[in-house]
Amino acid sequence: MLSRDARTGGDIALRLVNRFGGDRVVTDRATRALYASDSTENEPHTPRAIVYPKSVDEIRALLEIAREARCPVTSRVAGLNVGGLAIPAEGGIVCDLSRMNRILDVNRSEQYALVEPGVTWGDLKERLAAAGDEFVVNYPLAPPETSVLACCLMDGLGTLTMRYGSMGEWVNGVEAVLADGTVVRTGAASVSPVWFSRGPLPDLTGLFINFQGTTGIVTKLALQLWPKRRLRERVIVPAYEWAGAFEFSRRIARTGLFDECGGFSWPAAKMLFGVAVPVGRAPAEPAIFFAVDVSADTHAELALKRAILADTIRGVRALGFHFDAPLDVNALIAASPGFSQFSDLPTRLTFLIDNPGGGLTWIGAYGPMSTMEEAARDGFCVMARHGFPPLLVTRPMKGGHYAVMRFVETFRRADPADVARIRALHAELVEVVLDAGYIPYKLPPSLVPAVMRRMDPGARDLLQRVKAAVDAQHILNPGKLGF
Repeated sequence: MLSRDARTGGDIALRLVNRFGGDRVVTDRATRALYASDSTENEPHTPRAIVYPKSVDEIRALLEIAREARCPVTSRVAGLNVGGLAIPAEGGIVCDLSRMNRILDVNRSEQYALVEPGVTWGDLKERLAAAGDEFVVNYPLAPPETSVLACCLMDGLGTLTMRYGSMGEWVNGVEAVLADGTVVRTGAASVSPVWFSRGPLPDLTGLFINFQGTTGIVTKLALQLWPKRRLRERVIVPAYEWAGAFEFSRRIARTGLFDECGGFSWPAAKMLFGVAVPVGRAPAEPAIFFAVDVSADTHAELALKRAILADTIRGVRALGFHFDAPLDVNALIAASPGFSQFSDLPTRLTFLIDNPGGGLTWIGAYGPMSTMEEAARDGFCVMARHGFPPLLVTRPMKGGHYAVMRFVETFRRADPADVARIRALHAELVEVVLDAGYIPYKLPPSLVPAVMRRMDPGARDLLQRVKAAVDAQHILNPGKLGF
């Protein structure tokens, strides 16, 4: 039923109701307000309607109505990204894809899963377990209810990132609906019935990765799977000096033997145990904790990897840096159950997501291993100047070819002064990471100008030309990437 709140733009809302039915078009004020914002400092914008399509043909019909009305469309699933990327244009339509939630295939021979947008990490993990627990995927540091497809399109990272790279590199191909209603398939699936790779034809899959929903609405995605090793353990390695920590990170990546080496700076440990705003690190406390994942098929292989890990730590200690011996995460959980949030993924890091102020944001960036220490040092100085603890998530990626530096902040969303403080922090912090050669990923709209100023002019022009070619009316997620 069309709500009174839809009087503005009621013709569009009425057309949507007539096409999809009143149970799949929502226009009431309270629901529209829920879709207007997220956990970040980005400005809220209230849509005029939320539509829940169930098929590709319904998405095409939605886009036809939007084109005729020149009404913006923003696709979304869980809305839990921390870049404001699913905040719609004011008065636009939200295309909520959560009801397109089928796992269409788990291909054992070619090792991929074919999923729709509404498939969550929890869904995929359950399906793989039910199918025999033969494969693993790159589970992110995100709640189980988040979208597999959205995370991959936004080039996220996870438990196998150090070995295989960011999630955008795991995508074999997609199916997408363009703004004009054209349905396209990319990768091998553009020719073959099997979604086995992105090549060998021209790589059109890249037109939808990191484009933030501005080039099409992706309806299917093939995600690479990897064989699950028979034995696996996670250990925590405490490091006391930043320089030593980053040296350890570089060395562990170059062994090529470990799945993960994710670092969490000292505020994360304090927040885990209930300190909402950590104010200082005691000299006897580690600066950073690394979660190192070790997997193997035989006990002899596992023992060899443990020995190599111990030898790597000894090598960094020989440079004068202080490291504790590795701690088994299961022993830590037995001593303090709160550590279970770090034991397996996907996970809901409650001390961040459910923090008292309700605000969660970050600047996450990919960049060179060689400037990790510089980026962290300068970033911490900026955070301290604005009154934020140095909460950092970092790890080497793809064997040490690059790294991620993620500066994370919690704040009081209802406090305008705190929101202003976050915005001022990010205006400085983005320049710090760019100076160190890092590039923000899941790029928030507020940071686009800083990145575009440094982008090669030819690349900047090509982005605009690509957008114009696939969305001439600019109705898909406007306001993102400078479009």
